[in-house]
Amino acid sequence: MGNVTQIILRTPQGGCPLPQARLDLLLVQVRSEPLVPQILAPFMRQQMTDIASWPAFGITPEIAEQLTRISPATIDRYLKKDKAALRLKGKSLTKPLASLKSRIPIRTFYSGEERKTPGFWQIDTVHHCGQATQGQYLHTLTATDVSSGWIELFSLLNNAHKWTFEALSGLKHSILLPIREFHSDNGSEFINNAAEIWCGNENLAFTRSRDRKKNDNCFVEQKNGVAVREYIGYDRHSGFEEQALLAAVYWPLVPLLNFFMPSQKLKSKARVGSKEIKVYDTPRSPFQRNCRKRSRRPLPLNAPCTARLNYSTMSTRL
Repeated sequence: MGNVTQIILRTPQGGCPLPQARLDLLLVQVRSEPLVPQILAPFMRQQMTDIASWPAFGITPEIAEQLTRISPATIDRYLKKDKAALRLKGKSLTKPLASLKSRIPIRTFYSGEERKTPGFWQIDTVHHCGQATQGQYLHTLTATDVSSGWIELFSLLNNAHKWTFEALSGLKHSILLPIREFHSDNGSEFINNAAEIWCGNENLAFTRSRDRKKNDNCFVEQKNGVAVREYIGYDRHSGFEEQALLAAVYWPLVPLLNFFMPSQKLKSKARVGSKEIKVYDTPRSPFQRNCRKRSRRPLPLNAPCTARLNYSTMSTRL
């Protein structure tokens, strides 16, 4: 991590030198990847009680108070050099399939009402092939809800239709949110007869992106980076044993991302001259977004609310 230098975290009462604060901040940042400073700051304010109770951080009450007051700009300034580590680039192996595509409608955007309605899911696979694509290797099936950002991750032995179909079937019967539609890219793991027939039998809409237009699948592409690549990396993984290990990583990671990790959603953007001004909403976790949608109606605890009671921030990191 390099040398730990003395820093001053500003508070309303003035500066207070804390030599350990930068190290603790770095530890929280590393264990809270992929949070950017604008998300890490509210995350620490919301979850500092659990974070400070974790012995690995060694956070004293004085440092905890400082970290809950730190601004995103200060976090970015103090950790700028530490975040300048090597950033690897993964491989994209999605190949359009000529057959069946004419029967599957293309979706390029979501209406304002669809963006507010849970149930529109984007799906994609991440290839854990390292730098060589020969032979068999593991894949991750990523599914995310457009409305709330809720995410589900499944480890697959390879890219065969069988494993993708089993994962989608399991998703349909185990997910805590409704499913109205699946939207995928043009990979053959999704564009096949089995997936088309199954969606028809389950009364699920099935749409696809345009060829080589990743923005049509932007919500799940973003999750591939911040949820899979940031935590799993770009190394090659293969075999039943590593598949079980990958599934063991996703078991606590998924509730951590859904119940505790805040994220921001774009509210509006406007062009002023040569600049594009973007406005984001308040950072919230997918669970908080779902609860906020239901707050105006006096409904009983639903499945996500019940599941939330089983987790705490640090228990999902074991």
